[in-house]
Amino acid sequence: MIWRSRTPEATAEGIRANLLELRRRRPCAGILLFGLWPREDVPRIIELHEIGAVNALISKCADDRIRYADLGGTLLETDGRLSPDISFDQVHFTAQGYARVAPTFDRLIDELTAP
Repeated sequence: MIWRSRTPEATAEGIRANLLELRRRRPCAGILLFGLWPREDVPRIIELHEIGAVNALISKCADDRIRYADLGGTLLETDGRLSPDISFDQVHFTAQGYARVAPTFDRLIDELTAP
């Protein structure tokens, strides 16, 4: 986790290791990989642009069975901030936060599971 002083590279490598394990256990399964979502509870993460760095690295994991999607922008307000209406503690989402991403979730899942 990047908020525990891990580098973006180490965080991305951990995600990649999880993807490899998922493929080992379920070789034919489609995988929907979401980029890290915005959070503002740890200023260092924002200052060093670590979420963007991790997302850039993990986006390269996408292939014919892994679909990458970065939905962070749909959660941000026009000023680029994560509103308390979307995430009361800047980590967990409210019903309004989930409502913002639900239509995209639905579409991506439908695309991933289409014959």
